[in-house]
Amino acid sequence: FGPRALVHGGGLLAGLGLLGCSQLTALWQLYVCFGVLAAAGVTLMGWVPSVALVGRWFSHRLGLAMGIIGAGIGLGTFIGAPPVQWAIETYGWRTAYLALAVVLAVTPQPLALLLRARPEEMGLMRDGAPPPATSLAARAPTSHRPSSDPRVVDSAWVCTEWTVRRAIRTRRFLLLFLTFGLTSFATQQTHAHHAAYLVGQGYDPLLAAAVVGVVGLASTPGKIFLGTASDWLGRERLFTLGAGAGAVALLLLLSFAGGQSPPSLLFLYAALFALGYSVAAALSPAITADLFYGRHYGAIYGVLMLCNGWGGATGSWLGGFIFDRTG
Repeated sequence: FGPRALVHGGGLLAGLGLLGCSQLTALWQLYVCFGVLAAAGVTLMGWVPSVALVGRWFSHRLGLAMGIIGAGIGLGTFIGAPPVQWAIETYGWRTAYLALAVVLAVTPQPLALLLRARPEEMGLMRDGAPPPATSLAARAPTSHRPSSDPRVVDSAWVCTEWTVRRAIRTRRFLLLFLTFGLTSFATQQTHAHHAAYLVGQGYDPLLAAAVVGVVGLASTPGKIFLGTASDWLGRERLFTLGAGAGAVALLLLLSFAGGQSPPSLLFLYAALFALGYSVAAALSPAITADLFYGRHYGAIYGVLMLCNGWGGATGSWLGGFIFDRTG
């Protein structure tokens, strides 16, 4: 359907879901409005379509490009979290939902008009290169990297026309599915509960919201840095570095029990967790493109990101379940 239609429809659907959230009278309505309508809207105009779109435009500096679009998520978190908390405390959660509904329904509409599905629509090729003398070559997207690409280490692999059916049967796809799923399990569980955890330990709600905001702020340059560095140093090294920083952040989070840690330590946690969270967002599409480059990349990445939803949903729910049962 093209990127414009997805963003137009996704914005309206997300706004409708949050509008419904402002009128809740029963728990099941929250599941429908927030868990189905708003989630579907965010998915339509969110990460997977954006990755598929950028993957059509960039190749040699794909890590940087993915890092930049991923930085938008962090910037939105930083800008959005404190004002939303203020609106809840000042006007109530219903009004906050209503305001967010308007923002999500209206803001994406003019921005979608700027999107172009393929560089060929603007007379270009990947990475902004001018088209060759033969115009037919510019119209036909390549299905694999040229053999002269210095990143190619397995010529037979990259010369394969990767489809969804073919990709999911490989060991590499299954390992990526497991890796990204477990990463989402950990990061989304933390995203869902760290603000409530801090408030529960006695920290001021606005301070907790500021910590959440700093996670977004730190992840903004973090994703750009990690994406750029991965183009030069390799995806695996940077992914390992970020995962290690995230693990240190979670250990630091344990020290906040009792509410006696200084705010500076909370913000150190936010920066480290942002680094761990950023590698999953910034590098997973680039890692996938390294392995399954071609015209079916968007579909392959979309299937792979099923693990993101399952891991995040399971982690968020399990964290709440364990807390309810054990404290």
